[in-house]
Amino acid sequence: SPGEYKGTPYLFLGGGDIALALDAPLEIGGRIDFLWGAKKDTRVALLEVGGQSVSLSHGGYDGFQWFSVPVPPGVRPKTKTLYLRAPGGGKPAFIAEVRVASASATGGPARDMKARSHGIRLAEPPAVEAFPEMRAMWDNAHAGSRDEPFLSAERNARLAAEGFFRCRKYVDGWLAHADPKTGLIPRNLTASRDLWNGRDAAADNYPFMVLTCALTDRALFEGRMRQMLDTEIRVTSRLGRLGDHYSFSKQGFAHEAVEIDRLVFDNAEYVKDGLIPLTEWLGPSPWSDRMIGLIDDIWANARVETPFGKIPTQNFEVNGDLLQACSRLFWFSGDRKYLDWAMRLGDYYLLGKNHPTRDMEELRLSDHSCEVINGLSELYVAVAHAAVEKRETYRGPLHEMYDRILAIGRNEHGLMPGQVNIRTGKQSGGVTDNWGYNYDGIYTAFLVDGTTEYRDAVRTALSNLKEHYTGFPWQRGSADGYADSIEGAITLYNREPIAPAADWIDGEIKVMWGKQKADGVIEGWHGDGN
Repeated sequence: SPGEYKGTPYLFLGGGDIALALDAPLEIGGRIDFLWGAKKDTRVALLEVGGQSVSLSHGGYDGFQWFSVPVPPGVRPKTKTLYLRAPGGGKPAFIAEVRVASASATGGPARDMKARSHGIRLAEPPAVEAFPEMRAMWDNAHAGSRDEPFLSAERNARLAAEGFFRCRKYVDGWLAHADPKTGLIPRNLTASRDLWNGRDAAADNYPFMVLTCALTDRALFEGRMRQMLDTEIRVTSRLGRLGDHYSFSKQGFAHEAVEIDRLVFDNAEYVKDGLIPLTEWLGPSPWSDRMIGLIDDIWANARVETPFGKIPTQNFEVNGDLLQACSRLFWFSGDRKYLDWAMRLGDYYLLGKNHPTRDMEELRLSDHSCEVINGLSELYVAVAHAAVEKRETYRGPLHEMYDRILAIGRNEHGLMPGQVNIRTGKQSGGVTDNWGYNYDGIYTAFLVDGTTEYRDAVRTALSNLKEHYTGFPWQRGSADGYADSIEGAITLYNREPIAPAADWIDGEIKVMWGKQKADGVIEGWHGDGN
């Protein structure tokens, strides 16, 4: 689940509709039980089931409680699907569990349920066309020339047109919710409307508004997008150039005290997730200047002592961000200090007592850990060209990590779980949408060393996408889960053009597009930028 509150994972209706498929039909006289979340407030939802629509409202406590409603008496026979949607007003519900009880069931919803005869699973909500007026242009092939190369070019052009249109609408959708005083966008459109922060708003959303405008609207790119950068630097910089959480209502920092770990996390995420992609498209720009300033100040505040020198943090994800950023900044700037900083982290993970598969018990292959798995490969590319002796030192422990991941961190289709126990090989967390990011690191090692097993593993995964993962509910149906999985596939397909993978990419992009709303917003949180 994308969210967690008081140790309980949940799905949030403010991030999109929830569709549930039942193995057995609903029974009249039965009930539907919800483990319903609240934060000392009342939460609302709209239940649509079997042709009936029921408004739900519950709360007033802090945490989760069971809340039951009867199956509507007018529900259509053999109904096996439920839809939960956010209504027009009120705070959308967040829900941890759903159970359906038959008419003959006794006991409350919190009873022990060791035996189950039927299951409930998340399904894909039916797509609602956000831009019906555009479909004729996007879908209708030209009736003239039958020459296949021209027809193929036209199909691609119409798909590209739809993609650019949707991206541009996304920018409009989020600008409509910008803070009127600063012009900055909020972290999300629900509980964090008052907040701009580095790790979310700045990292995952704003840079892709900039990228979209660079491609589709130069006036907006040179105007409002640049103004937002200038404002962000002016109002959020707190420790040197490092930004901190900014409250629109306070017109100042959201936190009273400076916390270095928070600042390092926020700004490393801003660099890796947002400013690197911008710089790789734009080249030198005010955004690359911002990136260099943030990396320099992160390392200026490195306080964690290691046998290899001081590093900014022990946070696994953040060190992965810094591995990627410093390795690339070495090429971008030509300044050796960035490679030296990256090698300090490489030594910490490959040569010390923090090896990801030798010294750790559990390894996450999903977001918030896969950054190191990929980042070490980017450092490996850099040292293979600029510090050859380090390549020889790193080769063994790097391959040890990738070999162990491939040995225990794949399913029968070659995709990867969210987490794996290094000692036992037990997998958990379902199939991660970040499988492609891990394979990006593994394939990079193939490009450097020619290890054919690494390339074969990537080809296996790409070959199985269409048959086994068409319509798969990535990250429980979140558009961000589709975006991450598709992005990983595109990156690998660029090197290994396996035809079924291209078909899968095209199909899944359309599923992801179907989640966009008419105002341009996708799910109303910072993941929309992805």
